[in-house]
Amino acid sequence: MMNLFQDKQWIDTEVQYPGRRELTDIQTGEKKRVDVRRAAEGIVTQEGIPCYSETFNDLEYRIKRYAYEMEDIMQKCSRLLNDINRKVV
Repeated sequence: MMNLFQDKQWIDTEVQYPGRRELTDIQTGEKKRVDVRRAAEGIVTQEGIPCYSETFNDLEYRIKRYAYEMEDIMQKCSRLLNDINRKVV
């Protein structure tokens, strides 16, 4: 195999305070911890795909599957070309 694709296992980050951020006032350097909630973003007009490990691992699986299919096709083409070259010579 040519190994066209190097797969990776995605995992979710798990933290104690998932929505918490630390803000720094650039004028004074004062730090302030805040909790961020989606409600502050306003009305959601279109819900996107969540960025979870399950989503990325599914994408990895599909890319890997097609990469292996391409490797197989390339090997078959290479064998056919070698056969043709042997017959021409």
